[in-house]
Amino acid sequence: MNFEIHSGSKAVLTHLSVQQEGQEYTIGDPLLSKFIRVPEPAVLVIELADGSRTLQEIKELLQQEKGIDVDVADFVAKLLALGLVFSIDGRKLVNYDTSQVPRQESWQVRLGRILFHKWMSRLYMLNVVAIILLYAFNPSLLPHFRDAFLLNGIGANALLIFVISSIQIVIHESGHYLAAVSRGVKSNIRFSIRYVFVAVETQMTGLWAHPKRKRYLPYLAGMAWDCTLLLICLLVQMSAIEGTFVYGLSRLIALALFFSVLSQFLFFLRTDVYYVVVNWTNSANLHQSSKTFLRSWLPYKREESKGQWERLPSGEKRAAKVFSLFYIFGFTTLTFMIIAFTIPASVTGLSMAFHQVADFAFDSVSFWDGAIILLLMLTRVTLYVIGARNVYRDRRIRRRELKAAGVR
Repeated sequence: MNFEIHSGSKAVLTHLSVQQEGQEYTIGDPLLSKFIRVPEPAVLVIELADGSRTLQEIKELLQQEKGIDVDVADFVAKLLALGLVFSIDGRKLVNYDTSQVPRQESWQVRLGRILFHKWMSRLYMLNVVAIILLYAFNPSLLPHFRDAFLLNGIGANALLIFVISSIQIVIHESGHYLAAVSRGVKSNIRFSIRYVFVAVETQMTGLWAHPKRKRYLPYLAGMAWDCTLLLICLLVQMSAIEGTFVYGLSRLIALALFFSVLSQFLFFLRTDVYYVVVNWTNSANLHQSSKTFLRSWLPYKREESKGQWERLPSGEKRAAKVFSLFYIFGFTTLTFMIIAFTIPASVTGLSMAFHQVADFAFDSVSFWDGAIILLLMLTRVTLYVIGARNVYRDRRIRRRELKAAGVR
């Protein structure tokens, strides 16, 4: 349905959530998980647009009472293009899919409220302190690369690591999911791409409808569970007999969890810590703003990037300049490590696996050792394709919406 917005139109915008973010505001529809950043005059329009006044009346009211001149019709037209207008002249425009909205009586919501109650949050903090103290007073608990080789066969060992990592990822993302749904936020878990890596992410866009102080725990929930499991593994190591399978397995799991927690601080890859930083700095899109700043110094599309940079708020610019330094350092370091270590190691491993499959009999251990490596690589490629498709689809939809609305 196409609607022509004019000064005599009556729009309903009061269904939109509004949260202050520094000098700006985040507005959006939690049920659609669509949010944009706007200045204060836009919020005043939303408060008055309850369907009882025309857009012209809202414009005149703001001029009389606030002394500001707002192009109300243009603003509403942009919201309409984004699908954020509830109704125009009594005609409802939004159709909600409530199938993914967390029901208050569902077991996920009840479980999330228990596991992420404020008292549990304090327990998670104590777990982190306990881990630091254990490592400080017992350095032998620190992980070592040899912990990754629990089994004799390379293929079997790789399969074990893959299974452990997969379970750890499921637990990590489940923490995000339960923390989000306990706050009534629609969430889903899916594959994505971060730089050249396959990533599993929990979409919690609806958190923008909540005050910023209530977003931190859902963002950190995955790390909280990682640290809890890591503490359990350390306690098992201290009680198990060295050299036993249980002891070795606990060290392998601890190694995976240790690097999982550390990897979250590579926030230029938009990790959990990145979203904490975004929330803390009141940034609208720190990653994109930093790339805009860097592109403004490059010959390619320099003028376009400069124009986009100049339109950003001062607070966003300050945060983006600092983040861009981490972006350059992290991107350069990670690229070097991939070229110098990851690619050669992967090529060597695949070459060995191909030779094992080609040179040994079907019923030999060496054949299946190589076959497992090839199967795991095929699995990773498949997941990469799924993640890349999701990222491409999101970007295409977002570009189309922003082009139609003319907003950032």
